[in-house]
Amino acid sequence: RLEESGVTSASDFLKFARGQQWEGFLFPTTYHLAKGMPAATVARLMRQEFDKQVLPMFRASGRSLDLDKVVTLASIIEREAVLDAEKPVIASVYFNRFARGMKLEADPTVQYALGHWKKGLTLKDLQVASPFNTYQHTGMPPAPISNPGVNSIRAVLYPQRTDYIFFVADHKGGHTFQPDYKTFL
Repeated sequence: RLEESGVTSASDFLKFARGQQWEGFLFPTTYHLAKGMPAATVARLMRQEFDKQVLPMFRASGRSLDLDKVVTLASIIEREAVLDAEKPVIASVYFNRFARGMKLEADPTVQYALGHWKKGLTLKDLQVASPFNTYQHTGMPPAPISNPGVNSIRAVLYPQRTDYIFFVADHKGGHTFQPDYKTFL
């Protein structure tokens, strides 16, 4: 979008943001930017907005997770949830899985590892060799997979308390949550 609107070069922007390792830390919101801005300036504005929006909330939460882990988990929730109301529930599922030593098994991490977003992952997709594939590796992926918004970050900082371990899409834009897999059979 930055390049399409004449703000800056997409490749320059990506090169700068990746060089700074800012994926996940570029705040998604509406920006009013001038045409022809340097890529570094645009990325810095987005990072400053992240710091402004997220850091006070992070500090106030008192969570024991470090900021990188909060953002990484929030980035998964950002890609997983369509409904903001479900984000704290999905965060709860992931924390419950962590507490049990389970793999996250989050489809968006596989999509990220594949290099493109798609619906309906196949069994072959779940075998992709990548440290981001949470079907293959226990724990958090090594870095964020998207730039999460404030509601996804808030969900990680203030997850709903549930006993849910599993969820599936309900084909209405949301999910059905359960404490065990047998309920879905």
